[in-house]
Amino acid sequence: ANITATFNGPMNASTINGTTVTLQTSGGTAITAVVSTTTLSTGATRATLNPNSTLSSLTTYRVTVRGGTSGVKTPTGVGLAADTTWTFTTGLL
Repeated sequence: ANITATFNGPMNASTINGTTVTLQTSGGTAITAVVSTTTLSTGATRATLNPNSTLSSLTTYRVTVRGGTSGVKTPTGVGLAADTTWTFTTGLL
């Protein structure tokens, strides 16, 4: 399953990558990064994370879109003020 992040306006494609948009398991003491391919839509307003492997059943994941100077930016160089994160839990697969 792909995960998407939608922006209010176009983003700079060179700032949308596996470092600035990440997927991790969430909860517990062992947080693990999920290797994913990240792409930006034709209109540059939607980042899509495509995990390289199937997500685990009944597992909580956290998506982070990095803000600040090393995060995602608009074509004019304006970045998010802070990181944006959300979680979701997979069902029984």
